[in-house]
Amino acid sequence: MHIVSTFFKLPLSSEKLSILSHGLISKGTVRITDSGLPGSEYMVIDIAMAYKYNHEFDNAIVCLLRPEGQYGVGIYTPERLHEERQYWTTFDIEVRLPTSPDNIPTFVKEFRTDMLSFSHEIGHLQNSVFSIRSYWTRRMRPLSLRSVHTMINVLIRMILHISQSLAAKRALLRTWQQQIRGSFVISSRLMLHAGNGAMDVDVKMLNAADGDATEIPISDPSMRYILMNLTTDLVSTSPNGTNGTFRINVHTTNVPLIVSTNSAPIDHILDLSASTVNGPAWVFLQPTWEGIFHLSTSDRSMPEVNADLTLPDPAGRGRERSVVVTNSNKGIMDGYAEWVPKGERRVGTVTISSANLLSLNL
Repeated sequence: MHIVSTFFKLPLSSEKLSILSHGLISKGTVRITDSGLPGSEYMVIDIAMAYKYNHEFDNAIVCLLRPEGQYGVGIYTPERLHEERQYWTTFDIEVRLPTSPDNIPTFVKEFRTDMLSFSHEIGHLQNSVFSIRSYWTRRMRPLSLRSVHTMINVLIRMILHISQSLAAKRALLRTWQQQIRGSFVISSRLMLHAGNGAMDVDVKMLNAADGDATEIPISDPSMRYILMNLTTDLVSTSPNGTNGTFRINVHTTNVPLIVSTNSAPIDHILDLSASTVNGPAWVFLQPTWEGIFHLSTSDRSMPEVNADLTLPDPAGRGRERSVVVTNSNKGIMDGYAEWVPKGERRVGTVTISSANLLSLNL
């Protein structure tokens, strides 16, 4: 076994930073940490290549990429392999972000990986920002991680500004035939795609109650026979900790679907759309949710709605919980949930469909 290593320093002032890989033996692990030199203006990328045979090393290229206004690192290995040769190559990559000695977060305008056979591990990035809003273009620049056949394992904070902790407002994570699991904190949008792989994620959704929704769109019809589990905490960052607008869209195929909220503020708005074809669906909402619901299953089974009407008013206003079914016929159930007497405000909408068991818990 042989190991060679090198490193690259990419300026954080660049409009885009990236790591790309191509080739049949370009595979391994990418770890993103905040172990860089405190106060540095550079992202450091450490790369170690482990190999057994000299022809692997001779045919591998690791280089600095310099498109206009951008910096990146490229890993290139052969697109075709000789049948009479053996190959055993793996790359270990650590992306080291600097920390600030005075707790000022590190800003990264845009960071992207396109590494189809690399797993991604993201640590506690408490003081890093992976994307910021451009005040000139108003365009959001995302953290984007792309992988195939490998897992994305995440424990990351992605928030606008809570205490001294910042990270991406908006993020995209994509893999193929492997799972995405981990914990997120977001304040704008989290997009997940695990083509034909499981998802088991816990997301804290922050919203400033300013009218813009914090959202999670997951539309993955390629998932088959694997669990989709989404757990959320809805958090209002308004001064009184109430209100907030949230949106969740989860659509998949042939898998059990579980969507639950562990907590939600008073007077919040949650619009939720969830569907799974040929799989059961369970949705658990907090009693603070108010709105209308539309549930649909096959004609062979009816949706079920479970609610505890004896709960005390979470706002302390002396209201009573009311859940009313207005239509129940041939696999369709419509209704609404509210606290009465109700005020004049916009409420949420829940739409759930499944060909099998469907359960809404309020």
